Amino acid sequence: MSVTIIKTGIYCSVQDQGRRGFQRYGVPVSGAMDKHAAAVANLLCGNSYDLAVLEFVLHGASIEFNEDALIAFAGSGAAPMVISPTPYLQGPYLQGKDLGGREGNNTTLPVHKSIFVPKNTIVEMQYADKGCMMYMAIAGGFDVPLVMGSRSMYAPVGAGEKQVAGGRLQVAGMSEVSRSIIKNMVSENVVVSKWGAIELIEEVETDCIRVMRGHEWEQFNKVSQNKWLNDRFTISNSSDRMGVRLEGGDLRREQVAGGGLQVAESEMISTAVTMGTVQVIPDGSPLILMADAQTTGGYPRIAQVIDADLPILAQKRPGDKIRFREVSPLVAEELYINRQEELIRLKRNIRTKFSI
Repeated sequence: MSVTIIKTGIYCSVQDQGRRGFQRYGVPVSGAMDKHAAAVANLLCGNSYDLAVLEFVLHGASIEFNEDALIAFAGSGAAPMVISPTPYLQGPYLQGKDLGGREGNNTTLPVHKSIFVPKNTIVEMQYADKGCMMYMAIAGGFDVPLVMGSRSMYAPVGAGEKQVAGGRLQVAGMSEVSRSIIKNMVSENVVVSKWGAIELIEEVETDCIRVMRGHEWEQFNKVSQNKWLNDRFTISNSSDRMGVRLEGGDLRREQVAGGGLQVAESEMISTAVTMGTVQVIPDGSPLILMADAQTTGGYPRIAQVIDADLPILAQKRPGDKIRFREVSPLVAEELYINRQEELIRLKRNIRTKFSI
């Protein structure tokens, strides 16, 4: 089984949960920017949560399914729409529902639902007014070569498989769970499941990102600390998979030495950083490291975005405004555990529903 990339849109790549275990060698983790959305999409297809999915940045991409397939979408930033053949959707979920169809017979597909698409179906990522990252999982997962234990694309060094228009992506064999899900959905038409995981859709409209204090927090002056926790910052156009740049900050470390003498900010020795680390670059602007970030850095770390809020941050687009709220490590840990338990419950409920 395979799918054809007709258009890559703004950016389209294969990602999974990342290249774990190699940071000590200087290898970035990479993987999906919104790892929670990628995991949900996989589980809805009957996959393991960590199989390779397609990550779409905003809109413009389109793909063709060369065989019947079971898919699921999660995330935001685009509206998946069936554009060919003339779509006629069926299934209990659709009874009395408005899926937002527009432009004639074109019909928008829902997120967080299992979807059967027949051979030769073409789906296009069309414009959505919020969010940034949309994920599409397919039963079996995308079967691209493993590089250091991951199928994730890391563009700076060419790791993984770059998606180009006209390229084909192979799909691995379905699991028993996937076969059970699709068994009663096979049709000549697109079919959407009645069940799903709607309750796990991220609140992407919130502007509040929770953080813990960074290792160099105490080095910043009180004005900068107050500004960090009380001001709103704007996502810069120069943001990418390596980092989210913020505009509106002028954060400075203390410049007073013993005896009250003014001194220049001291240089730092490079130290460990990871996804969610907030560095302050020399011009005083915050930089939040993301999926493709380096493994060490020499800029002071004012904060660390908690793991549970990284998916919310990943869904912000240039021009969006965000603010920060400090939480304790204990709260951050509790929120992380809750998120993992949500995924475990979803997996268990799907297996129970289909008696696996």
